[in-house]
Amino acid sequence: MFLPAGYPDSVSEDYLAFQGWDTLQAMCSYLRGVLATQSVLQSVGVGDDKATPLAAALQWVLRDGSGMIGGLTFAYLVGPKFDVNVKRWRLFADVINDVGLTLDMVAPYFPQHLVTEVLCVSSVCKTMCGVAAGATRSSLMTHFAKRDNMADCAAKEGSQETAVKLFGLMFGMYFANAVNSSPQAVWVAFLLLTVVHVFANYHAVSCLCIPTVNCSRGLILVQRFLASGNKPGKESVADHNGRVSQKGSLKVRLMLT
Repeated sequence: MFLPAGYPDSVSEDYLAFQGWDTLQAMCSYLRGVLATQSVLQSVGVGDDKATPLAAALQWVLRDGSGMIGGLTFAYLVGPKFDVNVKRWRLFADVINDVGLTLDMVAPYFPQHLVTEVLCVSSVCKTMCGVAAGATRSSLMTHFAKRDNMADCAAKEGSQETAVKLFGLMFGMYFANAVNSSPQAVWVAFLLLTVVHVFANYHAVSCLCIPTVNCSRGLILVQRFLASGNKPGKESVADHNGRVSQKGSLKVRLMLT
């Protein structure tokens, strides 16, 4: 139900590790989303006798509209770069989502005339997350599929997400009631979940071993070959991907000239 047909031979070796960390981060995101939604509703005046439904509706329209415009602009400007470094953009997607959720949480603390602007920026951040995550997801599914079964991998990925959301829906109600005793408890829970979320995402992208060469991997290959004369394996390159310093990059260029 949750694994591609023919598993484990039909997928890459890093599939299970990535999906395990990805499931953990998705659960953290869902639970934080419950807390953030409470803050958003509070910021638009739910429960306030002075607030009007029309004002709340207008704020919601502006919030969604700004997110759409931001998503279109982000996709236009950054779209060609997603394939260059899938791991980096995958991590970026979740970090920018953390920024958006944090803005939702702090929105009630802003003056009422600034709440709409804060929620609009939050919506843009979460739309950027959706664009980056969706784009890198396609590349990752292509990487995981070893038997031309990308559609099956994508379908099982969707099943895993649905299961996480279903579990989060059931557990989220009890979770929200448990931490809703005080604002301090809500913030402690949110910050702890954010730390776990970043930790899980870092390990998710770290365990990926993508056998394609981008700029940083190319520099690693050249550095290792010039230093030892041996061709480094893809696992070694993947472990050090993104750690090439500017000094190391300059050194490679000087040695090649």
